[in-house]
Amino acid sequence: MNLEQYISGNPSLRYSEKLFLKFVFYPMFGEYGLNYITSGKHIKRSNGKDAYIDFTIKTAFSHYAIEVDDYGTHGANIGRNRFEEHELRQNDIVNLGYKLYRFSLDTIRDNAQKCINQLYQAFVGDEELNIQALGKYYGRIKPYPFQKQALDKLEKFRSDGNKKGMIIHATGLGKTYLSAFDAKKYNKKTLFIVHLNDVLIQTYESYEEVWPESSKGIYNGEEKTKDIVNKNVVFASIQTLSKKINLEIFSKNHFEYIIIDESHHSKSPTYNKILEYFSPKFFLGLTATPLRTDGFNVKKLYDENIIDEITTQDAIDKGYLVPFKYIVLDDDVDYNNIKWNGFKYNQQDLNTLLMIEKRDDAILRAYRHHCENRKTIGFCVSIEHAERMAVFFNKNGIKSKAIHSDVNLLDRDERKLITEGFRNSEFQIAFVRDVFNEGIDFPDVESLLFLRPTESKIIFTQQLGRGLRLSARKSEVVVLDFVGQNQKNSEKIRDWLEIEKPDITEETQLELKLEYYYDNNNCEVHFTKTILDHFARVDAVSSPHVRIDKISEEWREYGNFIEERSKTNQFFKVGNQNKDIYSQLVGCNIISQNPSINDDDFKNEIAKFTSEMTAGKRGLFLSKIIGLLKKDSNRWVVSEVFKEIKTIDKTFSNFDLYKDIITLQFEKIFYFNNI
Repeated sequence: MNLEQYISGNPSLRYSEKLFLKFVFYPMFGEYGLNYITSGKHIKRSNGKDAYIDFTIKTAFSHYAIEVDDYGTHGANIGRNRFEEHELRQNDIVNLGYKLYRFSLDTIRDNAQKCINQLYQAFVGDEELNIQALGKYYGRIKPYPFQKQALDKLEKFRSDGNKKGMIIHATGLGKTYLSAFDAKKYNKKTLFIVHLNDVLIQTYESYEEVWPESSKGIYNGEEKTKDIVNKNVVFASIQTLSKKINLEIFSKNHFEYIIIDESHHSKSPTYNKILEYFSPKFFLGLTATPLRTDGFNVKKLYDENIIDEITTQDAIDKGYLVPFKYIVLDDDVDYNNIKWNGFKYNQQDLNTLLMIEKRDDAILRAYRHHCENRKTIGFCVSIEHAERMAVFFNKNGIKSKAIHSDVNLLDRDERKLITEGFRNSEFQIAFVRDVFNEGIDFPDVESLLFLRPTESKIIFTQQLGRGLRLSARKSEVVVLDFVGQNQKNSEKIRDWLEIEKPDITEETQLELKLEYYYDNNNCEVHFTKTILDHFARVDAVSSPHVRIDKISEEWREYGNFIEERSKTNQFFKVGNQNKDIYSQLVGCNIISQNPSINDDDFKNEIAKFTSEMTAGKRGLFLSKIIGLLKKDSNRWVVSEVFKEIKTIDKTFSNFDLYKDIITLQFEKIFYFNNI
């Protein structure tokens, strides 16, 4: 039955309902979908009156109701009465067990794609209706529509003569399958490079599914396929291939197509060997995020060519990934007692303060309350922590295993066996460390436990992505993030989840948001009041208009003390010295090149770079305080801290690259002086 036959068979269809079928439903499902949708379902209202639902859809997963609002139907009155009638009608439909979705006539006419995206979201966990990624309609080994668009862009990009480019697709969108579809069509000698052996095997299997007729070989530390040079597709680990003796098995132009998985790693020396050695017709980088912790722009390695990009938020909006329910919980750990090196927390301190019975019990309670019976990955602070959590949950009747990289506790064969057991749902929770952040896919995972501090957006994005992939009967992923007092970067969760900060000057507005936030793509984000109070303090301090009343009394007293003493005490007059970090670093660099330089020559040298430093070597007082300079016999020389900064940024021109190191040096003043 085609669309015309369906419409002619339902003569009571209104104009707005016909437009919904023509521009939204039929373009999504074609004739396949018409077998599911019923027009004009009769219901009995709670007030005893008869009513009709515009469209109903019934599957084994759920019952759906679709209402098309055209401002003149359902016997609605105008104004307030009309609105109340709609609300009552909606409640009646929901109370009958339907999932209700409403579309306006204006949106259908003006932005049909938005309505299509809403339906993708509505059917995200329904194996009968989520044709986008569950394969019921398109088939598993054919590209999905968004992949087809990316493949078309990639083909045109190559035909235009470009040699390098990146695909940036959110975790869970099938970048490996995308590359396999492209490699099959391109049909050249192909090299696929991975950084983990577990990913290599999964990639091999994906290519075998898409391109079974091609000859394939594996080249890593565990297996080297015989006659590897004659294979059409080679899957290699970067650790093995980057060794000179292994590289030279292949000629420089042996591969015409080279694909680098997780290409944000491309700056590392091992990847540079590959990029510099081979001369293929085309280099493709695949990644979910081009970000790196050192600030390096990976896009430069691919000539700044972004062929296609889909962010996590875009993918959720369009129903390519499931939405998340993100719950931030206060785990009552004071992170002020855990050493921070400017990039991450001290591992031993984390183990000492986080591996305690009280916290274990809190995690178990939260899991049972929010995630009972859900297949789960728990990201742990250490291998010891992963082992501990698995033992603890097993004792409490929840079947769990630890999966990590320590071959002394878990050899490779056993880890592979346990990983497959998790894939086959032989146990409920995998507590992991150093694995599963990248590349490994478990589509049916329905909850994530963030049991470690969230230290960077890269780690955050990778871990969240482990739960977003579509799977049958999965409508969302629940994330429990255990955030401690004063945890570094905790407030950045709001930015990473794209949540707007509340206006803390509007107390009434803040009160409305004490329990949770909703964003605009079916995702929920919940904060406890303790966490929101922490955010309010951070916002108050970082605001250009400081709310003094939000700062604790003891800190206000200390601020007043410093202000008063600095007027009379010589020590505090450091506040009048040069505080420009760039000038300080340039001065230190001059000292590093000539530790014995006299003051006049120093002034002449530094004047070439900045006019901020006029006091000569005396102006380096701040550098001495924060440890950029150290005393060696009777002279000042640069410290290891300065050398680390110079390694990151030789010209000191990008403060963002080394600001964490400078911040750490200032924090040490307070930490070690017990202030």
